[in-house]
Amino acid sequence: MFIMKEEKEGRGILQNLEIRYKRGDQDCQLAITRKNEARRKWLQHKIRASCELYHKKRNEANRMCAQKKKEWINETIRQIEENYKQNERRKFFSEIKKLKHQNTRLP
Repeated sequence: MFIMKEEKEGRGILQNLEIRYKRGDQDCQLAITRKNEARRKWLQHKIRASCELYHKKRNEANRMCAQKKKEWINETIRQIEENYKQNERRKFFSEIKKLKHQNTRLP
């Protein structure tokens, strides 16, 4: 329901994922914007240089977003472990439940 609502408002799938994972970093959004601009140029002028530029920007954006997601997952796991060590069982299990419901693949 959340994704459907956001799509009606004009948000893209990547923005929804960033909101869902709470890792919406400005660097990642900027890289995605640059990638999209390079793709538009490539689709308008199908030459090898624009194709190579698009693939370069796509790799940079994917690498950056994957790194941000990995950092977010590691931080979440650290928080879960800290809750367990401090004997805060309710927070521990609620954080695990949130992580499970987000269908997050762990590293």
